[in-house]
Amino acid sequence: AHDFNNLLTGILGNVTLAMLEERVMPLVGDSLRDIEASAKRARDLTQQLLTFAKGGAPMRDDVALPELLQNAAGFALSGAKARAEYRIEPDVWTVHADRNQLGRALQNLIVHARGAMPEGGIVTFQAANETFESPTGAIAAGRYVRVIITDHGPGLPAERLPGFFDPYSATRFGDDRFAMAIAYSIVKRHGGHIEVQSSLGLGTEFRLWIPDFH
Repeated sequence: AHDFNNLLTGILGNVTLAMLEERVMPLVGDSLRDIEASAKRARDLTQQLLTFAKGGAPMRDDVALPELLQNAAGFALSGAKARAEYRIEPDVWTVHADRNQLGRALQNLIVHARGAMPEGGIVTFQAANETFESPTGAIAAGRYVRVIITDHGPGLPAERLPGFFDPYSATRFGDDRFAMAIAYSIVKRHGGHIEVQSSLGLGTEFRLWIPDFH
């Protein structure tokens, strides 16, 4: 993967140099821009694959999840027509988490929400404390911070939901399958749980439970 990234760096560098040549742009400028965009997508996809493959244990620290959520939203929605709306309860517990890993997971989910509304709309972010006295489904007993990310896009077809976070069963649904798998992997590494709910015409909702470990 690192060798492939080096090849992409050479491609991007030469394309950039070619685009600086005034005589070239009128003739093949559109093609060069397409090459540049494709190479950048390949570079980003390679980075996603590296993150997915490494599977490193979280380097935990105390993290204020509402602040991390707002930072991730600000980054992921930068330049987009969609805007954020926050419904964060007071006194949300601090979680013991890897700030960088969890931030990546949140960004991946928010980018998916942004892509569902290319013409703009509201991405709603909720955060609240939740305690499970006994195991509930895939969630172990304990204290969690629950995060809900909701878009108001067209929603997902029913056949998209099973295996949504599995990159191998979702190959026909686009390049974001690795981003979703990475988000799932990161949440699971933290001892948490993530799920997706969606209906056509009603948007998509991601629900995450991150344990506070305190």
